[in-house]
Amino acid sequence: MDGHKITELLGEKLQMEFPPVAVALADECLDGAYTLAKEPPSFCALWRWGEDRVFYASAAEHLGCPIGGMVSGFASPDDNPAEMTQALLEMCEVGDYDPEEEIANTARFKHDNRGIVYGPLWQYTLEPLVVVMWMTLPQMGVLQEIVGKIMWRENPQGATFARPACSRSLKRMAKSRCRQAAPGCAPTRKCPRSTSSRQSPAQS
Repeated sequence: MDGHKITELLGEKLQMEFPPVAVALADECLDGAYTLAKEPPSFCALWRWGEDRVFYASAAEHLGCPIGGMVSGFASPDDNPAEMTQALLEMCEVGDYDPEEEIANTARFKHDNRGIVYGPLWQYTLEPLVVVMWMTLPQMGVLQEIVGKIMWRENPQGATFARPACSRSLKRMAKSRCRQAAPGCAPTRKCPRSTSSRQSPAQS
């Protein structure tokens, strides 16, 4: 995958404000990659930090959000059931849900890796497991014209999911290799992003 060329194409066709972020499972920090200088508040915060530079996050650094820790494959549903239930309710914001049923049906990565490498697609040297992009609805429409397979309902070729974004979108996308769209859970939409190297949470 030519991440630099793909990023240029997306920038030209979609005028994207933020760069695509590549994600891949790993056991150690890559040469030239950064490590974190502070604890991330959630799994999805790591996606936003990945807009700035390539870095490695260990298993422990994925546990700031109980749901994200479970989805990323570094925590079990039985580890902190009360915290997981509360996090799920905060993510969903509205609606009548059975937390136990939702947790049981939440998709999650299954692996034996010790961490994940994140980073801008144009700088990424690994083969990504998934690529995360932040788009408006008009940009999604243009992307659909380009790739031809973004579906808006449950479908083997792709879908749009509302919540939680880390479970319904990333996990399914990695498994099926299809395009997914999700507006994200409440913490995702509120998560601040780093805007300069001085503010970046990653360090060499």
